Amino acid sequence: MVCTGAAGGIGRAVTAAFAASGARVLAVDLDEAAARASIADLPGDGHAAIGLDLGDLASHEVLVRTAREQLGSLDVLAHLAAVLQRRSVITEVTEADWDLQADVNLKATFFLCRAVAEEMKAAGRGGRIVTFASQGWWTGGFGGSIVYAATKGGIVTMTR
Repeated sequence: MVCTGAAGGIGRAVTAAFAASGARVLAVDLDEAAARASIADLPGDGHAAIGLDLGDLASHEVLVRTAREQLGSLDVLAHLAAVLQRRSVITEVTEADWDLQADVNLKATFFLCRAVAEEMKAAGRGGRIVTFASQGWWTGGFGGSIVYAATKGGIVTMTR
């Protein structure tokens, strides 16, 4: 099982739950040291970690290949990786803020899920892809998170 955003609080909980159920985990995070730390105390054997910038679409091939090499197959993707650039008022949101969040939170989600689905299809066993959104897509988010909320709404729309 692959978990992106594995170094965050929810990502750590997801990796721990899968490991507790007997799965081998590939923890993926922008910060490789933090990804390694997230698997340090997991039960079971065969866990691995990798640092990747998922906003770089070329990294998706690396993720798929690493999962195949380290885990033997890619059967589950739990995709939690996201970024949040807070801006207290909407007029402070820059194009760079927008692009970063849209690229990582929405664009990378689409292309990563597509790459993983193709791998699962080619393996002939199927699998599961779970994308994480946020209540922010529905409520407009919390202080300074308008772009983040918009990208999370895109994920909800994409997975329906």
